[in-house]
Order: sequence, then structure tokens, then C-alpha cells
Amino acid sequence: MDVNEEKSSITLDLPNAPNIFPSYHTSEVIPYIKNNVTLFPNREFSKPPAVTVEDGTEEYFIRDIIDEWRCSCGYRYLVRWVGYGAEEDCWLKGADLKDTEALDIWLAKCKMKLNLVSSVLFLPGPAGSFPTGF
Repeated sequence: MDVNEEKSSITLDLPNAPNIFPSYHTSEVIPYIKNNVTLFPNREFSKPPAVTVEDGTEEYFIRDIIDEWRCSCGYRYLVRWVGYGAEEDCWLKGADLKDTEALDIWLAKCKMKLNLVSSVLFLPGPAGSFPTGF
């Protein structure tokens, strides 16, 4: 999140570790290097298999929704699956995501953003003045 070159320290975003102090000296941090599958095939994580439901259909778990697109028939959502990378992302119809937690989270985030934008754009000001930035 932040780099302090003067003190040779960095601050990391650790959302799943609230009890860990997020600032580290640069000597304690190792840069991330993506695995080369052709050189080191044993280091590749296996993809999680589909879950087979009682009626025999296969289902995968959605990690999160990344983007949305409005089309003539409604909305489509860009979905990232649990255990899979960006190369496996795909667009799904909103009807296919009905009653999923991922869609509920996405819509809540969008509503929060909309409320924030509308509250900033329509702040009351002196008569005859316009918000800055326009």
C-alpha cells in the first residue's frame, strides 16, 4: 500500500490478518515471482474440481465478481472462480447468478459507490455556486 524509501520500509494490505502489523523493513520482504510451469510443473497448484450436486450437475464456487456490463437483455457479470486465475474469468448472465452471495456483495459495493458519488456531487453550497471539478 505504501513505500517509505527514507526508512526502507513498506506497508502491506493484509485484509485477512487484522492482528498482524502491516509494516515491514524491505530486507524482510521477498518479491513475488510467478511460477514458470514448463520449468517447474510440480510447483503448480492443482485446480479445485467441480462439486457434483445431487442431480448430477457440476458447480464451481465464485470467488468474486470483477466487472459488470449492461446489455439489451439485462446485466452480465465478469466472474472469477475460487482456485482459478484471470485466464479462467468468464461473463455470466445476471439470471445465472440469481441468489448467489457473490452477486449480493457486488450489488452492495455498487450501491455504496453510488451513494458516495451522489453525496459528493450534490453537496449543498452557496447559492449560484457549482461543485468544483466541473
